[in-house]
Amino acid sequence: KNMAPGMFFKEVGKLGASTNASTDYAQTDFYIMSPITDDKSLKRIIEMHSDMLVNPTFPEDMVEKEKGPVTSEISMVNDDISSIALNTLIKNLFQINSKSENLVAGSIETVNNITRDDVYNHWKNHFTPDNMYTVMAGGFYPNYAIDLIAKNFTTPAVNNAESLRTKETLTPIRQSIRADYISPNDASTNVFCAFSGPVPNNAKDDVALCALGLLLLGNNSSRLSRELNEIYALGDFDMQKVGLKKTDPKAIIYQFATQGGDDSKALDKFYEAVKSLDYYPPDNEEMTMIKNTMLKGLASGFENTESITDTIGSSLLGGNFSNISEYKNLIENLTPNDIINAANKYIDFNKMSVAVVHPYNMTEEQIQSNYDNSTYSSKTNALSFTGRTVSTDKTDLYTLSDNSTLAINDSDSENCYYDWRLTCKTVIPDNPACSYVLTQILNDGSKYKSKADMSKEAILNSVDYDIDTNSFQIHTVANSLYANTTDAIRTMKEAIYAPRFTQEDFDAAVNKIRTYCSTMDKDASVNLLAKLFGKYFPSPKQILKGLETLTLDDVKQHYNNLIFNSSANIVVSAPISEHPELKEQIIEGMTTPNVKLKPYAPQLLKSYRPNEKTTVLLDTEERNQAQIYKNYSFEISGNIE
Repeated sequence: KNMAPGMFFKEVGKLGASTNASTDYAQTDFYIMSPITDDKSLKRIIEMHSDMLVNPTFPEDMVEKEKGPVTSEISMVNDDISSIALNTLIKNLFQINSKSENLVAGSIETVNNITRDDVYNHWKNHFTPDNMYTVMAGGFYPNYAIDLIAKNFTTPAVNNAESLRTKETLTPIRQSIRADYISPNDASTNVFCAFSGPVPNNAKDDVALCALGLLLLGNNSSRLSRELNEIYALGDFDMQKVGLKKTDPKAIIYQFATQGGDDSKALDKFYEAVKSLDYYPPDNEEMTMIKNTMLKGLASGFENTESITDTIGSSLLGGNFSNISEYKNLIENLTPNDIINAANKYIDFNKMSVAVVHPYNMTEEQIQSNYDNSTYSSKTNALSFTGRTVSTDKTDLYTLSDNSTLAINDSDSENCYYDWRLTCKTVIPDNPACSYVLTQILNDGSKYKSKADMSKEAILNSVDYDIDTNSFQIHTVANSLYANTTDAIRTMKEAIYAPRFTQEDFDAAVNKIRTYCSTMDKDASVNLLAKLFGKYFPSPKQILKGLETLTLDDVKQHYNNLIFNSSANIVVSAPISEHPELKEQIIEGMTTPNVKLKPYAPQLLKSYRPNEKTTVLLDTEERNQAQIYKNYSFEISGNIE
């Protein structure tokens, strides 16, 4: 109500803050992360956040405008076949009745049919005091913050709001079910297994199931990790809140990444590792490792403001807030029997949902044969190829008239993806801040358009792009709907070839980089990389020092060197078979007239610096646990074999 469209992000930026939102199966989060310089800045942050959530106006034209970016993102998400498999896994586990391939992203059809009234009614029925939590952490006076929250978050209660909300009924399956997919381009196999888990507010079982996951997959020496290592496979686990009802069970998810054709071997090893608990309970050493890992994880959840708000907010939404204070005691008193009982209670292989993503070169006959030869196969129903079977993509290689190397990949996606690299490894700038400032300038519009105008035009054309530079390369990535291929190429070329090199823009970029480097959290790896690779991976301290002497002419010189002495590699993935006209559009669009780039010749970056002696780098920070890296460097031979 109090800010025009687009003003929210601008005003947040003025405070040196960042903001974003995310959506999961059962929750939507909005956050602002900001330095609190005084009471006025805290007040302004809360006023803006509440205005966004409490006073939205939902203009008709903005609802229609947002459909383009949202449907484009849905299309992009659905290109990831592992994401589709994971959603199928969850839908099968709880028998969720949804036509959408993705339970979080939704469907393009639904978005295109949404009206302004639909959006308003959803907000009115769901964004209510009884369905919303606000969590704050940082250096402020609690009572003052509470007064500001109470004053600004004043959404009136909605009568019978609960009855107006649509909530899917989760019904755990009574027998196992499996879905198999063949990936269009993956060379390995992904196996997902899911089980119906505990309901919210069951902290003891939550802790025991987490301990089970650590016993099996917590580190390289864990039980299942050792077995998987024999077939060059990896595993991971998670528990996920899926339903909106307070009585809905969580999903327990195990994932295994294996070589092609080893999915049945991984499942067999998983089954054997769980069943062996009955005669091979966790020993004292394993229990110590599990408890230490969990206690460290618990402590890390309260080490900084971001972790604190996430820990508390997630527990409130998950119905586990009252258990936060109990976790330490539950972990310390955990017994082997607690883990065994949780495994027997929840990891039921007769009621398991399985989804497998196979590599592109596997056939249905091979997959069926692997399944039939599994000692575990009798525990699940027959194979069901309910996923999308996709053929291997075709790629054509071209050398353009300007000497660019172009690869066009024929995909079946509605989206086009672009990767463009201009590389020159002959002259490296001495000032480590140079490429960081250039990156900022190239992403801040062009000499023809401001950042806001260029961003608006890109969004309207379904184009999303990002430019990153380093000491030897300008790297641009972008994506768009296929119908906006020429728009995407035009946007990339304008950003690259028409930068806004003014003193004002240079000063603004320097200030942004200075602020970023000055406020970065400490990380032990940063100084380590700077020591190993010098100017190729400068530390924030080195960048800040470089900013003190950097000039606009330094940045221009680095840019000109990259533009006029570089070779170009371009990769575009687009639905060529469905829309053959795209090939000519791409070739013509990516060719730069009156320019002759250097012919492409693969060349290793000579960044190796041998260590003459063992070096220990130390730094200090107030935290509950140490961060330790141990690195070895070696020279790449240049022999691809």
